[in-house]
Amino acid sequence: PTPESSFDAIDALLARLGDHTQFPNLAEIVLAGFSAGGQLVQRYVAVGKGEDAIGRGGVTLRFVVGSPSSFAYFGDARPTPDGTIAGFAGAAACPQYNNWKYGFAGNLPPYVAAALGPGVPAIERRYAARNVAYLVGGADDNPNHKFLDKSCGAQAQGPTRLARSQNFYAVMRQRDGAALHQTLAIIPGAAHNAARVLGSPCGRSALFGGAACAGAQR
Repeated sequence: PTPESSFDAIDALLARLGDHTQFPNLAEIVLAGFSAGGQLVQRYVAVGKGEDAIGRGGVTLRFVVGSPSSFAYFGDARPTPDGTIAGFAGAAACPQYNNWKYGFAGNLPPYVAAALGPGVPAIERRYAARNVAYLVGGADDNPNHKFLDKSCGAQAQGPTRLARSQNFYAVMRQRDGAALHQTLAIIPGAAHNAARVLGSPCGRSALFGGAACAGAQR
């Protein structure tokens, strides 16, 4: 009956797990999602209060963003076909391209608006410092996939999930450089298939830790 956000629900789950009287041996939490779940996790990395929810008891928090259909960008620049980053040429025809859920310029839900109190640059700095592994299939390149977001805001990020993941990561590396505490792994031969992507060596490394993924870009 109350207008709670999905992000409020994640905050509550993390707060519960962070209760050391209930889970005294918990050392790490991994928040992972694939496809639509990947979209949820990527936005939560940006605006979620995860570290606050689990407190300061030594529990670490990592994120796995698997093959989302789109990303929330921190600025109005977008990738161009020649691989550069520039102002979005189609802004006049797609004025909502940088609104939520594709950016932070407008149409913000209450939770997101509250999170942006310190300003978008501060939120971006926090985002860049968070431990995130992006995963996407090397064959997730169908521009007509039935579940692919084909809105103009999503198309501004690239024609396919593979391109959108590569483009977003390239933009973040360009914007945040050495401050970016994140990796991107492209899973050879995998299409839009959670078992193939998350079950790959890089997927298992992202989910469960251990040896670093040899194919991950840093």
